[in-house]
Amino acid sequence: MFGTLLNKAVSNATTFEALLLVSLASIKKQSTALDDGGVFVQDVLIKMESLSRGIGDEKYCPSPTLSELLGMLSRFGEVRIPIVNVTA
Repeated sequence: MFGTLLNKAVSNATTFEALLLVSLASIKKQSTALDDGGVFVQDVLIKMESLSRGIGDEKYCPSPTLSELLGMLSRFGEVRIPIVNVTA
């Protein structure tokens, strides 16, 4: 179910929003940080940077800045997209 929702969200997202969603899914899969109450913004930013470098596609480079990431998280919160509990 989560994979289907993620695929639909990514297909309708901007480049950086898709990178954010994939990064959050990767963090969720790799750790129990989400079970412990959330992840830090810096961890999300690091994951986004590593994924954008790993993909190698020009549209993902350079990776988003901290202010761009915070803007995306704010917009996701405004439309009540339940992503994760991300703390600063």
